[in-house]
This record gives sequence, structure tokens and C-alpha cells, in this order.
Amino acid sequence: MVIVLLIALIVFGLDQVSKIIIINNLLEGHSIKVINNFFYITHLRNDGIAWGMEAKLWVLIIITIIALGLFIFFSWKFKWKEDKWAIFTIGFMMGGTLGNFFDRVIRAEHSVIDFLSFILYYPSFKDGFHFEKYDFPIFNIADTFLVIGAVMFIIYIFIIDRIKARKKAKEIDKDDVIDIKNE
Repeated sequence: MVIVLLIALIVFGLDQVSKIIIINNLLEGHSIKVINNFFYITHLRNDGIAWGMEAKLWVLIIITIIALGLFIFFSWKFKWKEDKWAIFTIGFMMGGTLGNFFDRVIRAEHSVIDFLSFILYYPSFKDGFHFEKYDFPIFNIADTFLVIGAVMFIIYIFIIDRIKARKKAKEIDKDDVIDIKNE
């Protein structure tokens, strides 16, 4: 549990430091081109949730408190203490959640500071083959760690946990086999 909290605090710290740098060096609504037509640093404030969806502040606070409670429950209840993958999974999600929660509760605007802006291209066959441009929603370090943690959690549940269960089942089967030659 302590290691999970330490990882969460590191993620939280990285997120908040990055947001302070943006606030102090880039006016809201302005951008810095990093890689033309692909990556920009753009200072925006988001008072909603993912992809610009709107939500009331009190709803976001309740959802965040429930999520943090679940992360604490998972890190306490399950026997993941020796499982580094699970420790990082919960730590990443908890740290990302704390980073955005801090913005919503502490910042005067009750909004999250977003600044990572990517333009993605995908193939389209409408009116002949070409690449369509998609402005991916602007996000931050906390969002990044939340997504990484969520993907790691899905991988853990659907792949790693099943592999461990199969190995354990094989070990149990081996213990049940009686060696007639040695008896």
C-alpha cells in the first residue's frame, strides 16, 4: 500500500509541476508548436470531463472520491503487494485521479489544466483515398497516467491474472500426481 501511495504521489507531483510550468509560461488559449501538424503545447482549462463532455462539479467530486476509494480498496484488499505490475497500475490511476481532482477542488476556476495537443491522421476513402485530420482532445500528464493505468489494469485482469491462474492450476495438478516408482 505504501509503494502504491508513493507512486501516486510521484505521478501527482509530475502532473502538478507540469501544470504550474504551463500556467506560468503560456497564456490560456495560446499554443507552442513542437512538431508542425502533429504536436503542440496548448494551454486550455477544462471544466468538464473527457472529450469536452460537461458535468457538474459536485458530480465529478463524488465520482473522484468513489474512484479513489476503489483504488485504496484494491491496493489494500488484493494480494498485489509483491506484484509490481499491479502496484504501478493502481499507483498510476490513483496519481492521475489525484492530479485532476486537485485542479477541480483547489484551482480558482475549478477546472483542469490541459496542454498536450496532438493532431492525428487516419485513412479515409470518402472522395478518393486521403488522410483525414483529427484534432485529438487536449489532455495532461494526469490523464496520461490514468489511461496507462487503465490499460495496464485491463491487461492485468484479462491476460496476466489468467496466466497466473493457469500456472497455479498446473502446480496443483503436479502435486496431485502420485509417483508410483518412489512409493
